[in-house]
Amino acid sequence: MNVQASVEKIQLLVLVERGSMYHFLKNSHGRFGRWEDVCEELNVCRRTVDRYIDLFHIMNAYPRLLVCGLSFAAIMAIRQWRTTSKRTKSWRRS
Repeated sequence: MNVQASVEKIQLLVLVERGSMYHFLKNSHGRFGRWEDVCEELNVCRRTVDRYIDLFHIMNAYPRLLVCGLSFAAIMAIRQWRTTSKRTKSWRRS
């Protein structure tokens, strides 16, 4: 394994850990204040935080994704495609 691949895996792991932290903060039900205020204090965009939380959930469900060489963008693109295709399928059934 080369250095670049190792660095990318570590970066992905850091994003997963951020997602874990944001998930905890978001679901602590007022313990740290309103969610919007927490994001503002941490100087993070809520949309970005939601993507990190989604990545956290995906990696908890499919931990082998960490070693398969996919980037954060690729994993999130697959998630977006699956979400869109599920909506399209349910729309077609109606």
